[in-house]
Amino acid sequence: MNSALKTADAGILNRKPIDISPFELVPVITRTCRKYANKKNSRFNLRLGIAKNYGVSRPELRKITKNTLNMVKFNHKEMKEFVHLLWKINNNEEKTISLMIIADSIKKDPRYFDVFSLKDLKNIVNSVSSWDLADFFATEILGRYLIHNYRNFGIIKNWCKDKNPWVRRIYSISSWGYFSSSGVISKRITERSLSIINNVISDPAKPVKTGTEWALRNICKRDWKNCYQHYKFWKKIKDPTVAWIIRKSSIFMPSKFRKNIQ
Repeated sequence: MNSALKTADAGILNRKPIDISPFELVPVITRTCRKYANKKNSRFNLRLGIAKNYGVSRPELRKITKNTLNMVKFNHKEMKEFVHLLWKINNNEEKTISLMIIADSIKKDPRYFDVFSLKDLKNIVNSVSSWDLADFFATEILGRYLIHNYRNFGIIKNWCKDKNPWVRRIYSISSWGYFSSSGVISKRITERSLSIINNVISDPAKPVKTGTEWALRNICKRDWKNCYQHYKFWKKIKDPTVAWIIRKSSIFMPSKFRKNIQ
């Protein structure tokens, strides 16, 4: 093992770039995750439907991500390769770190919106099969893409018809990702967020149904006034899924208004 690998494997936070390739760094990430393994957390995650995991906590994964980005200075092509190599590992921790790297990259450097195109990201999310990865991608990544360029709303619209219910959940929760990433509350932001909800509100698949309710509840909690007319429209849709979402997501609406939409 060369000195750069030894430095990385020891988990030393080195402020200066180390000479290591994306291919070499991937097993270092895996070994580091194993050091933080927690069997109790892993069993709990399995009960939540998160298969193949070491039980590493989210704060520890963020620490590993931060240390990794501080230790290496990949160019855009290498960073893209590194993310895809991590994602290919059939384990939850490496997949989460790959998404964290994308989220941190686009937050710090707008050029990464072009490095990680939505087409590239769609290839990644096609293999999502758990709520934690779906929700992180929707809130921390996809929401920022929608803020960065309004045309991305049109690009992802066909995601609501994807055969994979987890991709449809990502599409649904991106409504909250967009709303929360905007940093402001306005009728325009709320209307654009609810335009996503409109496309999936009657989807009965459990991952989509629960994701839509969660996203809408958070939006309604912060801007129920601009949500109210949409609720009145949805009330006219005679569908059990829609009725359930209306009932569950409107809990923060004033009672006198909530009665009109039940």
